[in-house]
Amino acid sequence: MEFDRKYRKDGLAVIGVSMDDKGWEAVRPFLAKKRDDETGGMIAMQYPIVIGNDALGSRFGLTSMPMTLLIDKAGKIAVSHTGVVDKGNFEANIRQLLKQ
Repeated sequence: MEFDRKYRKDGLAVIGVSMDDKGWEAVRPFLAKKRDDETGGMIAMQYPIVIGNDALGSRFGLTSMPMTLLIDKAGKIAVSHTGVVDKGNFEANIRQLLKQ
């Protein structure tokens, strides 16, 4: 959410994709909370959330979650990371892609 707020004006578009089997039934209650029960972190998403499916997961090589992708302006995956990202490194990747 921090990167969305910080770089949106520069062209970053953030989209959250949920792969929950129960789709919106599982996602809506999560989004309605102000804080994540497990992490205590803020949930109030300001970017679009969509429901993914197996075809989408296959297209982007989803093998485990969480997975974070940076897709360049040409629509190609520039960075793919599974697990928690290193904030500084990931921000450097974002800045580099926004320069292109």
